[in-house]
Amino acid sequence: MKTNNTLKHTGGGGKDSLVVDSHLRDAAPEIYRVALMFGICFGHSLFLGGRELIVGDVLRETLVNINHSCVNGFVFITGFYGIRFRPSKLIRLYAVACASGALVFLLGLHFGVVAWESGQAGVIQLKNFLVGAWFLNAYAVLMLCAPLVDAALERLPPRLLRGVLAPFFLLAFGWSFAIEQPLLDKFLPSTPGLGSFTGLSLLATYVVARLCRQFDVGRLFTWPRVLTTLIVLMCVTAIGAGEYASPFAVALAGCCFYIFLRIPWPTWVGIVARWLGPSMFAVYLLHTNGVGFPVIAGIQQRLLATGWPFDGVYTIMSILVFTAAIGLDLPRRAIVWCTQRFWKPALTRLDAAWTRLFPDRE
Repeated sequence: MKTNNTLKHTGGGGKDSLVVDSHLRDAAPEIYRVALMFGICFGHSLFLGGRELIVGDVLRETLVNINHSCVNGFVFITGFYGIRFRPSKLIRLYAVACASGALVFLLGLHFGVVAWESGQAGVIQLKNFLVGAWFLNAYAVLMLCAPLVDAALERLPPRLLRGVLAPFFLLAFGWSFAIEQPLLDKFLPSTPGLGSFTGLSLLATYVVARLCRQFDVGRLFTWPRVLTTLIVLMCVTAIGAGEYASPFAVALAGCCFYIFLRIPWPTWVGIVARWLGPSMFAVYLLHTNGVGFPVIAGIQQRLLATGWPFDGVYTIMSILVFTAAIGLDLPRRAIVWCTQRFWKPALTRLDAAWTRLFPDRE
């Protein structure tokens, strides 16, 4: 069967080396992106589920801990292929968020999950639905900082790059990671902007991915090495060291990324992933809010109360959330496609004006 695969063999790394062809980008990253979003849906279903038997609860907590790296995986893809800042990208990002938030808010009002609050409280409530997701705003921070990171990585020689990156990694994977660890959090100083749910955690993942691409880290991995690394990292993150600011979560996300690149995916899988890809961010926004979480938790509690096994409930709920969110996003995608001739030229002109004012290439 014909496959989509960007990997090629090179003499330097051996016949099993995971080397990425820098001139091609196949469907593997999109397949990985879809898998990551399903993993996030699965993780949220686990996190919101009721506490069951001790064995079930331990298993659930272990899976949740490992699953945190799915968020890092999204950013790893962005970092590996890079992102050139343009105003249109920021506008599109928040347009998706506003469309998803408005839909969720209206559904919440219709089904009685949300009660409209008047005055200032109502405005704040609506704002939280439209642009309140932490990942949305942290990703915007990443987009704004990416040009600075790229300039440093592209123009500094390796000898000087180490000195520039050492303090940043000390901040991101040292201080920011340590303040979330048991016992250490009681003694270490802290400041706003540190921790997992921040732009810093996403930026750190982005930097690691850029370095992996720049120094061709994939060729160091053979299948035995990458699988061994995967098992070790899963064990480390399983015990609770896998939040978004964790270097182990970033490494696990990168490891899975290279595995997905190495698999010779059938063409039809890539076609499906490419079709689903534009909805993945909306899937996150549509269920990660004050309507989606209570609905997920309520349905799971009712299923568990009727005697359903906890593993079956979480799996079915993940599939339901994933597919339902894609279905809810289809009207937005249809509207975008039908109206793009009206707004796309304006965004193109905006990007051109930005480039003239602030050129980022020689």
